[in-house]
Amino acid sequence: MGNEMLRKCLIGAVVANVGILVATYVALPPFIAVLFGWHGYSTIWIEMVEYGIAMFWLMLMGLLTVYALPWLVLKAPPILVSLPNKHYWLDPQRKTETARKLTAWMEVFGVGCYTFSSVIMLLILHANKCPAMRDYGLKMPCLNLTVFFAIVGIFVAFLLWWVVYSHWIFRLPKEKHYES
Repeated sequence: MGNEMLRKCLIGAVVANVGILVATYVALPPFIAVLFGWHGYSTIWIEMVEYGIAMFWLMLMGLLTVYALPWLVLKAPPILVSLPNKHYWLDPQRKTETARKLTAWMEVFGVGCYTFSSVIMLLILHANKCPAMRDYGLKMPCLNLTVFFAIVGIFVAFLLWWVVYSHWIFRLPKEKHYES
């Protein structure tokens, strides 16, 4: 997948997060449930403003991580970098290619994380729209745990794939043998 397409997907995922956050702010009352117990019951309620601020900072920190990490990897001393075959990839003559690969790979990570975040935010929105949820005294499960655990399972599988595939991306080229 080309870098431009990845960037567009990442921007789309971030815009989706912002859109869901705005929809949540418009559709729900000032207090919302954000944490749910094992049976789908709400356990923590916070003000909508606090939720909005927290989600905004998470989105901002996510973008900073996606775009600052490749720069940090290239600027940090190699002893501080955890990258497969780092002596090969952090060699000064390969830094441009390494920066390109890291940026693209972090954009893939960002798309996965922001998509997961969008789905979780939609689940929180849907759970808070549950009529039983609005009566703070009534204990009714409003979070669909089947969907929640399926989404978490898909995200964990994505993370495992991302880690394993990152080792393949940063493997040593077959035609070149590099002595570290």
